[in-house]
Amino acid sequence: MKRILNLLILIIALFTTISFTSAYFNTSTTTISKFNTKGYEIKINANGGTFSNSAIISHNSVSIPVPIRTGYSFSGYSNTPNGSVNYSSNINIDSISANGIYAIWNKNSYVVDINPIIDGTTYNSGLSGFTFDVWIDGTLVADDVIDWCQNVNYGSTLRVKANNVTGRNTYYDQTITIGTNSVNLNPTWNTNTYQSDFYLNGGYVTSTYNKYGATISTPSLSASSLGYNSSFYYLSGYTPWTSWTQPDYTVGFSINIAEYNCVATLGTHSASNAKAQLTKLQKAGYNICYVSGTGLVCPSNYSAVNDLFNNAWNILPRSGSGYSIYKSMSCDSGWGIEKTR
Repeated sequence: MKRILNLLILIIALFTTISFTSAYFNTSTTTISKFNTKGYEIKINANGGTFSNSAIISHNSVSIPVPIRTGYSFSGYSNTPNGSVNYSSNINIDSISANGIYAIWNKNSYVVDINPIIDGTTYNSGLSGFTFDVWIDGTLVADDVIDWCQNVNYGSTLRVKANNVTGRNTYYDQTITIGTNSVNLNPTWNTNTYQSDFYLNGGYVTSTYNKYGATISTPSLSASSLGYNSSFYYLSGYTPWTSWTQPDYTVGFSINIAEYNCVATLGTHSASNAKAQLTKLQKAGYNICYVSGTGLVCPSNYSAVNDLFNNAWNILPRSGSGYSIYKSMSCDSGWGIEKTR
């Protein structure tokens, strides 16, 4: 009987040793547990966070659930809401010196990487001349920078504004609140397009459109498209009023029309008759001719040669000294004409 009694006492003692009390609670910012060994309630305050598990009490030790809080890391527990950490999540009940303990938090920070985009291309290290400004919680922290990458605290307000660049447009001015992820921001610039106008004899003809800083493109035109006979005239080029590189404003060009080189002959078969022709023509005011061998050659632009060709027989006789019964005219374009009388 004595043995049975001793065995019963041993079993009761063992049961008492391994017994525990569990405190269960719903997800909450606060849990209140009455620890048997302390004899009073101790409030466990998540201090801005929430609990999602139960506290388990065994003997004089309590395993407190680790609370969670968006944007923060849990550091431990303190006797005051903003105090230093006094306890971890496993606490010896006898060490608790207050009726309430509070979770202590460290605010997390997240990477903000700012890289400019210019005409659709991202520059991860920035590009000279393309700057932006950065504010955190209303304080300017970066002025006229081309690249920026920093950790920013959770919940902070971040503003990024792109600065103006000649010949480019930007409307980028963005404000965000830092969440729980890294952030990539891209202030953006696009190159402006400007107009180049082309004029002929003071009258507007057409325009091309060019990016700032680019070489100005010229229109594909011909003399005939501008109302000139392409047998005698050609488009010789353009004269810029400013430059060939597009500035940040509209520019103008003059279209240059030139005449083909032409030559006339007046049908003589002796040097003496050619000299007589030359004398008569010079007296009439035509000074584009010279004697070559036994003939007279008259080269110049289309207008001068055509005028001589049309009036030659009003100056030179059909017979006698300086006569002419044949004349021809040809131009660089390949055009030509011959006449006899």
